Amino acid sequence: METASPEYPVDKSTGEIKLPHNVLHEIFHICHELGEDEAVQRLIELTGADKKSARLFVGQLVRRR
Repeated sequence: METASPEYPVDKSTGEIKLPHNVLHEIFHICHELGEDEAVQRLIELTGADKKSARLFVGQLVRRR
């Protein structure tokens, strides 16, 4: 069974997660409306990031906004 490649893959050389503004907005609202765990899960679906990286990214996103 093949898994689909993520829509916004993590940069393999730097480990950086880069997302368009509208996707950042979606993740931010998921976090506030449904909780951090749901936002982390959505980020993993979109990027293929590991759970630790996704959790750090969501935490930083919430602190910046």
